[in-house]
Amino acid sequence: MTKVILNNNGTLDKYVGDEIMAVWGAPVRIPPKEQAVLAVKTALESVERLKELHAKWKTEGKMPLGMGIGINTGEMISGNIGSTEVFDYTVIGDNVNIGARVEALTRKYDTDIIVTEATYEYIKDERFNIRELDSIVVKGKTKPVKIYSVDGYQEGERRRAQGDRRKGE
Repeated sequence: MTKVILNNNGTLDKYVGDEIMAVWGAPVRIPPKEQAVLAVKTALESVERLKELHAKWKTEGKMPLGMGIGINTGEMISGNIGSTEVFDYTVIGDNVNIGARVEALTRKYDTDIIVTEATYEYIKDERFNIRELDSIVVKGKTKPVKIYSVDGYQEGERRRAQGDRRKGE
């Protein structure tokens, strides 16, 4: 998954147990729309890569594992954060927390990828299959946020995206 993130201009923020946190647009700035599209493209490629791994693991007698991806777009604070003794490059802020909250909802809504309405506004005209799931209030907030499932590419785009992925490997 790290290769998928890096191949799509993402910045690997950190590993947290079995979680990978990535960000687009920091430290190298890219326009928000491009950030959102790249994040969703990365999510779809990650889901496909996991399916490939499941097939391999099955032949090896290993158990498959699940994956949920939450994507939110918005302003965040990025940089070396911590103390004078210990610090790390990361992103923090409400928009980071919202992304983490929607990731946790993938199990409830039985979908692999959930994006918020902020991300949806940037990707709605792209060639993704998107369906509205719900309007939720995330912990610590009072204003509801619409969430959407990204279920793949529209017909024809999947083949083109797979060809692009093979070129990058």
